[in-house]
Amino acid sequence: MNAHDSHPRSADPVSSRHDERLAGIFAKLMDRVQGGEEVDLGATCADYPEFAVELRQL
Repeated sequence: MNAHDSHPRSADPVSSRHDERLAGIFAKLMDRVQGGEEVDLGATCADYPEFAVELRQL
């Protein structure tokens, strides 16, 4: 095992930014749902195609 193997993936700045952006998008969607709005998942995925797979899994 080398030194790189001991670091969790979340330590990767690119991965961290991706996760932070996904969490922000999810939080906005949840706020809308809790406010009584319907969320169009297809439109959201079109707006954020780089997160479409993860959004559809939520």
